[in-house]
Amino acid sequence: NVLLGTTYKTSYYVTGLSASTTYNFKVEAKDEAGNKSDFSNIVPVTTLATGNTYCTSQASNTSFMKIQNVKLNTIDNASTGSTGYEDFSYLSTDVTKGETYTITITPQWSGSIYPLRYRLYVDYNNNGVFTDTGETAWSQNTATNAATVSGTFTIPTTATTGRVRIRVQAAYSQSPTSCSTINYGQVEDYSLNIQDLLAVSDVNGNNKVSIYPNPVKDVLNIKSSESGESTFNIYNTAGQSVANGKSVENKINVNTLPTGNYIIELVNKKGEKSTQKFIKK
Repeated sequence: NVLLGTTYKTSYYVTGLSASTTYNFKVEAKDEAGNKSDFSNIVPVTTLATGNTYCTSQASNTSFMKIQNVKLNTIDNASTGSTGYEDFSYLSTDVTKGETYTITITPQWSGSIYPLRYRLYVDYNNNGVFTDTGETAWSQNTATNAATVSGTFTIPTTATTGRVRIRVQAAYSQSPTSCSTINYGQVEDYSLNIQDLLAVSDVNGNNKVSIYPNPVKDVLNIKSSESGESTFNIYNTAGQSVANGKSVENKINVNTLPTGNYIIELVNKKGEKSTQKFIKK
């Protein structure tokens, strides 16, 4: 038995595993008083086969500036490392073809504030390079010393379905390419899980009904011009029903849903139907 680590959260990222290899995991709980539970059942997990090998891009020096945080859909990663390249490709978020998303990058300076340029690359066709047409998904070409920088990009309807690699760069005094060595700045890789267009027909934004907040973490609220509760059906992006029931005080608890994109079909007491998109954080 090898202790991998401890966490106060309900998830733990394991790195350094070999491809196409089965590992057995078990968990032990301990409270603040030091009391320990029995170990859980053993869960076997097999890692994926070796994926694409990507070109190297890194900064030679992060002493003066680096990436402090990257937010993209459900990814919200604060990085504290000082290496010129950090591999966060194990962090992934669900995105849908044809939808537009925002990336927000927060830089960190150790002294004087220097203007930076930014790039986001997405390997949309999952062929191991970022140089195909359209794969420079967003760029901040004018150097800026803003405390945060945001940009939007749209997932092509022709993108490969499944997990693909993305690359984020922050560079001083350079306009980098996807494989550049940057003098000052930092490079980080993440992943997107690209899903097909929502498969439920007649998605509509009935102006009599709205849902909030969106994105939502725990409870989805229904605002309707009609009084009374609604029955609901929630679908994932493959069109599969993942939850159904009846609202309670015009609220629906969605905290057990995995993060991702969903649509909800609402039917009021008159039988009127409304179908809305929402994001689960």
